[in-house]
Amino acid sequence: MNRIPPLPVLAAAAALLLFPGCRGGGESFTAAEEREALRIANDPTVYERGKGTAAEFITNKCYHPGITCSIVRSGPGRRDYAECVRKVAGFAADMERGFAWREPRRRIRIPELAAAPRLDGVPETDEWHGALTFHGEYPLDATRKNEEPSIWRFGHREGVLYVAAEFRDHTPEVRRGLSQKSPEPLYTGDSLELFLRPDNRHPCYYELLVNPAGELWTMRHAAKETGSWRILDESFDSDLRAATCIAPEGYSIELAVPLERLYAASPGETIRPGAEFSLMPVRTDRSGTQWLRSVPVPLLYDGHNLFGYMVAELGRPGEPPAVSSFHER
Repeated sequence: MNRIPPLPVLAAAAALLLFPGCRGGGESFTAAEEREALRIANDPTVYERGKGTAAEFITNKCYHPGITCSIVRSGPGRRDYAECVRKVAGFAADMERGFAWREPRRRIRIPELAAAPRLDGVPETDEWHGALTFHGEYPLDATRKNEEPSIWRFGHREGVLYVAAEFRDHTPEVRRGLSQKSPEPLYTGDSLELFLRPDNRHPCYYELLVNPAGELWTMRHAAKETGSWRILDESFDSDLRAATCIAPEGYSIELAVPLERLYAASPGETIRPGAEFSLMPVRTDRSGTQWLRSVPVPLLYDGHNLFGYMVAELGRPGEPPAVSSFHER
């Protein structure tokens, strides 16, 4: 499973993603890092080579006219040169993993439920009868499941997407920060993050979060050409509803996502049976200083990797759940 750096390192990494160029980080880098960074920054084909591949999330960060690569090409002299060298050099291994990734993306049909589940935090089998269901977890970047007996469920009813998750965790750790600037944002503890992109042609997407205590946080983002994202709204009024339950063996979450509300922020689209969008639920698992992330199907890199999300459609009445696989190329 992935081991994630401590929170100060995570905060620094988030800053590099959210702001142009590079910031601070000292003056040291190795000769090998500088050679690798110059190789990537001076290769205008890197950005295009990633299009339609599993590496696209990373190669977009090597956008040739972008600030970070331009700083590397400009040579020593700028205060942030060293940090940009290390940053661009670090893309190399991630790109290779993406180019070597053979795991297909999933296309799913989310069935219409006979009735809306009762949101009490306990996913009863009869209430979720017929739901699209996944068992187990894949750590980010992995193609083999771990030993967790997790259950993920999806269904829809009358324009609302219903999502349920059950996670084994004897000591859930709750973080309550509802701001990126918080010392402990909600997602750095135990939580369920649902990334949802209502229109696959539009850069807007949502990050819907709930912790085991039932606290909600909804953000609206726009994917940037340079591989990162811009926060459009850090507290989006999504009308999301959630209920949670903590038991001795773990915790469970039920979500009701009013898709009409999200589509309203994506011009030209309305929710309907057969509508296509993309999504990816991510479990964040905190245990002391260890912070792990996992998903119901294999996913590279990060929950913000739009190019690896499951492509979903809402099933019409009577249509069963379905899962298929496809490659971009």
